[in-house]
Amino acid sequence: MKTMKGIAGALTLALLLAVVLVSGAAPAAAQVAISEPALPAVGPVTGLTVSSEGMADGAVQARWLGAERAQVYFVAYIRSDDAAAGSYGRAQMAAFNGTEGIIDGLDSGVSYDFIAIGMRWDLARYEPVWGKWSDRVSATPGGTPPAGPRPAPPPEPQRVGRVTDLAVNAQGQQAGAVRVSWTPAENAQVHFVVYIRSDAADAGDYTGVQTAVFNGADGVIDDLDRGASYDFIAIGMRWNWGEYGTVWGRWSQWQSAEYIGIPANLIPDVARDRAALVALYHATDGDNWHDNASWLSEAPLGDWYGVDTDANGRVIEVNLSANNLTNTIPAELDNLVNLQRLYLSSNPLTGEIPPELGHLTSLRV
Repeated sequence: MKTMKGIAGALTLALLLAVVLVSGAAPAAAQVAISEPALPAVGPVTGLTVSSEGMADGAVQARWLGAERAQVYFVAYIRSDDAAAGSYGRAQMAAFNGTEGIIDGLDSGVSYDFIAIGMRWDLARYEPVWGKWSDRVSATPGGTPPAGPRPAPPPEPQRVGRVTDLAVNAQGQQAGAVRVSWTPAENAQVHFVVYIRSDAADAGDYTGVQTAVFNGADGVIDDLDRGASYDFIAIGMRWNWGEYGTVWGRWSQWQSAEYIGIPANLIPDVARDRAALVALYHATDGDNWHDNASWLSEAPLGDWYGVDTDANGRVIEVNLSANNLTNTIPAELDNLVNLQRLYLSSNPLTGEIPPELGHLTSLRV
């Protein structure tokens, strides 16, 4: 899919150019200038608090006030003694969709430093827009500190590997959802999954690109159009504490998921419904209808003007009254076996109603 490679390359370049500007206790860092028109800014994260109260040993609860226009948040954290020594090889980052979250896996009874930042994606130009860091706060998770000397910290990684084995599966998920999984990229702390409807990608229209962020190596994406096909790609990222910047890895291979939200055993029936509607379009001069929005597209049939579908994507209503349908009604409509309501009044149609429509046992109106 050569059209998909363009967005991957453009996004990779944009991500590599994204430099985080740090405020507060962090040392100053340069920010790459963005050419006009300027991207709408993301506000600073404020009110960051981190507490171990009520948490299990080695865990804390982080909360903050939402940054203006942020879509996702990152909390970077490091042991206070490592930060004081300038040893950042054990620094970590966690991603959150809301304004609070639990961070676990910390050393019990040891002080940590935390800072948070917001980010959003500019979908028109597909560039990340970073906000400003919160003030740095410290907290000590409960439990007994580890005994004995710590091993020497590793050097802070300066590269992130490639995401491999990306898999997308709609089976067992609710309508409009898929489960994504992958083998993590080496040295990555968080992973991004970028996804787009296949028909939009094939048309070179990337304005509908979406991004989900995950702390682990799998997760669920649940805001997809039911019955549509999507393409997915993933990348890893880590926060470089020493340089106060992001380090991006390499993209996975593209993966696709088809007919999302429609059981596999119903796909042929949905395709048959689509063929019946296509026959109606051509038989009644659909190019000259008053409204033919989404007809003949790869959009779910329920998105076609005047068409309603059930939870499985089967057509249950066609309402094209007063829409300038001409010529004759095609007999292929008898393939809409779940059709309950058919409205074709106030159109300059000719000929008789096809007797085949008498086969539609669900038709009531």
